Amino acid sequence: MVEAIVERPLVRKISSKGQVSIPKAWLEDGGFSEYATITFTEEGILVKPIELSDNDEFDALILRDLIAQGLQGEELVSAWAVEKKVLRDGIASYHGNLVAHVDAADVNPDLDDLFGC
Repeated sequence: MVEAIVERPLVRKISSKGQVSIPKAWLEDGGFSEYATITFTEEGILVKPIELSDNDEFDALILRDLIAQGLQGEELVSAWAVEKKVLRDGIASYHGNLVAHVDAADVNPDLDDLFGC
């Protein structure tokens, strides 16, 4: 059983959409940012933070897709790790093919040419 950090639990009203507000200080102290995993346990509902930075937009897309599939808890974490590895492997392969192509063509493209940025 998990010990509560605060002595007295807060009572919160559950909205018609099933939402419950969590005090901002608790979220900050708990390391929460934009995303969290939510797991139904024997003790109740467990909410845990997930760290995503602004540069992790692919991670966010993967995570949203896995959550939409109904994954949660450790199943979600495991599936997320697998998907991230697939993404990393795909990017590494793409990069290797791109470098080989560029070397074969004897050109030196810049990022604007490659990605339109």
